[in-house]
Amino acid sequence: MSKIFQAACPLNCWDSCGFNVTVENNRVTKVEGDPTHPITKGKICGRGRMLETKTNSSERLQHPLKKVNGEFRQISWQQALDEIAEKLVEIKEVYGPAAVLHSHDYANGGILKNLDQRFFNCYGGVTELYGSLCWGSGIEAQKWDFGNACSHAPNDIFNSKHIIIWGRNVARTNMHFYEKLLEAKKRGASLHVIDPIFNATAKIADDHITIKPGMDGFLAAGIIKELIRLALVDQEFIDYHSVGFADLVKLLDSISLETISEMTEVPAEAITQLAQIYADKPTSTYMGLGMQRYANGGNTIRMID
Repeated sequence: MSKIFQAACPLNCWDSCGFNVTVENNRVTKVEGDPTHPITKGKICGRGRMLETKTNSSERLQHPLKKVNGEFRQISWQQALDEIAEKLVEIKEVYGPAAVLHSHDYANGGILKNLDQRFFNCYGGVTELYGSLCWGSGIEAQKWDFGNACSHAPNDIFNSKHIIIWGRNVARTNMHFYEKLLEAKKRGASLHVIDPIFNATAKIADDHITIKPGMDGFLAAGIIKELIRLALVDQEFIDYHSVGFADLVKLLDSISLETISEMTEVPAEAITQLAQIYADKPTSTYMGLGMQRYANGGNTIRMID
């Protein structure tokens, strides 16, 4: 006899889609979207649907393995827990808790994922990594610029006259946001994609701007130069709510738009058009994670900010 359980996707994705999981004879037989979920509304990606195959795979690890003389051997859960606990106690007594490095990053988005933080707090505190391998520089950049790295609410996109997707293929990586893009277009918003590749999102865009990889910060600099040249900046906002604008202008004066166009491989006319789009606000920018993974990536994000 089969039974359906409500669950959430455990994969490395912000959406945490609602699932209806069919279980029969203690075995997962089907994973489908939960149509009652208020956000994901029953739509899930292929990776989520394939979790049934992953769960039932004969290669799935179901027991602790210990490496002995270069080979992994199966041990009991009790032995694994005892040996790990014993080693942690020894390190704490001999070297102190800070001798343990806690490497914490992102996998599933569930509450249980954060239990390790509670555990290490009880242990006495340990050495923590700062930032993230994926997006640490971008988060730090936005903290400098805005005080925090928080986006606006997803439905706020419907208040946008123009939408710029910068280095992000939402058609393949943000399926629920992609639906909102389509709806925003129906409501009259224009869509512009900045990406080296003519990807699936670019196919529905009003405009696709190709760019040389790693040159996104320079393109942003060119857009700012044109905003200033065309007197399209909000000078009152700059004067009362920003710091360092004069230094930015001095930096931008050291490079010409023609040089920026040559470096980015984006025509000067396209840079001017982007400046006009940004000035014809409200304009939303949705950035990808890849741009901050180049050298000087934090400053790339700051220039786009």
